[in-house]
Amino acid sequence: MNHVLLVYNKKNREEDYLKLIKKEIENTNEYKVIISPRTPSKKFILNVLKYQPKSILTFPFTAKDSSPLFYILKFILKFKLVTLRTEGVMYYDSPRNIQWHLGNENYGKNLIDLEIFWGN
Repeated sequence: MNHVLLVYNKKNREEDYLKLIKKEIENTNEYKVIISPRTPSKKFILNVLKYQPKSILTFPFTAKDSSPLFYILKFILKFKLVTLRTEGVMYYDSPRNIQWHLGNENYGKNLIDLEIFWGN
């Protein structure tokens, strides 16, 4: 069975969204979905190594130096990395507003395979 790992930063803020996403993915009967915290890093690494997911979906890398671990794991395991790229109000007709929602972490163009814009 193929696995998808859904990763949260703040459990009380993000887990309910991930449970809804998990339900939809598992309805396809093609994937087993695991919800995992990003920190502590040891638990996250153990989950990635245990399940060896085809894809990881995570919330944005907005904290400085939050992405290096993902580079290493992606290089080793070759999974696809998907991020949810915005929280809250999004004005799609404003390039400045879109740029503002892109986060603070400076990671390379090869880390993220797909960005999903979401919000109200």
